[in-house]
Amino acid sequence: MPLKYKFLGVMLFVVLSGLSVFLYVAQSTFSEDKKVFIMDSSRTLLKATTSEIKLELKSRMEELQQFVPRVYMGGADKVDPFQGLDVRLADELFGVTFLRAGENGTVTVLKEFTNAALLQKQKLSADFLKLLNTIHPLKLASVDKAQGVEMLNRSVHLGPPDGGTDVPVLTFVMGANFMNDATKELFIAVDFSQTF
Repeated sequence: MPLKYKFLGVMLFVVLSGLSVFLYVAQSTFSEDKKVFIMDSSRTLLKATTSEIKLELKSRMEELQQFVPRVYMGGADKVDPFQGLDVRLADELFGVTFLRAGENGTVTVLKEFTNAALLQKQKLSADFLKLLNTIHPLKLASVDKAQGVEMLNRSVHLGPPDGGTDVPVLTFVMGANFMNDATKELFIAVDFSQTF
């Protein structure tokens, strides 16, 4: 075999080896860069979604700070307790329950407000909150009052298993301090329809 073919073969081997190494490094760098890009964009989307959820929950809590005293002080049957608040609140709030935690995990309902208009709109019975508390009773002993607000998913399925209605319920449970009762066993449970 002539020398020029040997030299051409060696040169071709060197070029192909270099090209193979370059393609391998380029492909692995491209793949790693794509993974980092996807993770970064997912993290950015997660941060944006988290901020949006925090703002929405903060808005709900500010509305509840106005709404809950109206309901507790009474007069809710004479005056619209939703007056002056965001109209979405009336379309999302099933009810507010004022509770006292007793010994051995017992719970006493002190006062209850039910949004009859929303229950009727969603074709639910007037005693839906009682049914909800029967299916998913609140365990107030596990609620940390120092945390501020605890959110519980108390969604229920009403009717037969192969049909019926799913009712998505998100409950905010918070510790309460009433001026006329300084005990630490008072709680407020606010049941929302999970549409927000």
